[in-house]
Amino acid sequence: MNNIIVARCLLEENGTFQIALVEMECLGGRVAEIKKTNNLIKNCSGVLLPSFFNIHSHLGESLFRHIDGTDWTISKYLEYTEKYNEQLTKEEKDKRWIESARFSAQEMWNQGTVGFCAARSAEIADEYKMLTMSGYPIMNSKKLSSYKKAGIKGFKEYLSKNKSIKNKIGVFLHSIYANDIESFKLAKDCINIGAAFITVHISEDEETVNLEKSIHGISSVELLDEYGLLSEKSILVHGGYCTERDLEIVKSRGAIMAICPISNAFLNTKMIDLELLEDLEIPWCIASDGLGTGRTFSLIEQARAAKNMYPHISTEKLWRSITRIPGKVFNNALYTGNIEAGIKSVFINAEYEGDDVNELFEGVINGKIKCKMIEV
Repeated sequence: MNNIIVARCLLEENGTFQIALVEMECLGGRVAEIKKTNNLIKNCSGVLLPSFFNIHSHLGESLFRHIDGTDWTISKYLEYTEKYNEQLTKEEKDKRWIESARFSAQEMWNQGTVGFCAARSAEIADEYKMLTMSGYPIMNSKKLSSYKKAGIKGFKEYLSKNKSIKNKIGVFLHSIYANDIESFKLAKDCINIGAAFITVHISEDEETVNLEKSIHGISSVELLDEYGLLSEKSILVHGGYCTERDLEIVKSRGAIMAICPISNAFLNTKMIDLELLEDLEIPWCIASDGLGTGRTFSLIEQARAAKNMYPHISTEKLWRSITRIPGKVFNNALYTGNIEAGIKSVFINAEYEGDDVNELFEGVINGKIKCKMIEV
């Protein structure tokens, strides 16, 4: 496509969406200028939409995308993956992780995602010109123990090596039950010296909730709060078994929730109540998890699954959950979840010729309107 594009675009202005005919100049992979126009000679059909941002994914789990069955639980899945990794040498683990990570990044791109948050994501994202929130792994795991052992010095080196305008560096604190006081203090130290975010799985099922309390004596949310790890920088994943007290604490600290509907269904766990999150005004994003449990990197399919579980949640809110809200979390001009000057010029082209925004959202989320990724 030419650097000057005349097309209909989905824009948000003052909190309201509209489909507007615009003239857009794209230079060096970014939108240089955008303005509304009366030029009827379009060089792009349909409607251009902002690309998606996946606020929670696992790159290494593409190795397990072929597993099947209906009796999976979190403990069964973790046991399965641990046994798989125990059979490999360190060199084999590293090689297969890179292969899986590359496959994951490419698959996300194919599904309309231009940016994502995952452990160690900066290590492969540049190959795909993608934006990342790259988590430094802190957890009591044989596979990833070297990161925790390297401590604050290791995080400083990781931050210095990988931080850029395209890559934000934070902490991937896998879970409360897979960590200890040393981990929580290290995570806080990382935040104090520049970690842009912290992401952690919380209250995933009854077993992990009981495990968290048996190890630490309090809920995962209470523990994170106790160690100063709850703030607007915190991305809390799953949380289907959080109590209302937990969620009140989450609200008071400004943290956000990442919801992975298909993964919850695959692992036979509860998905957090989106209507309750709305009532409490807790921001939430729809995300994918890894391919092992999340089954697809299509955020449209994930949003559709959430809509099926909570039909009263509007498609506009679901749309915001994969564009505008993660854009605010990423907090970078290169991606805002809207089409505007400064962002990367990577869009979703929706085959829609109407002017009704709600009809557009409904068609995209329901899969009735075909979409494809385009890069200018």
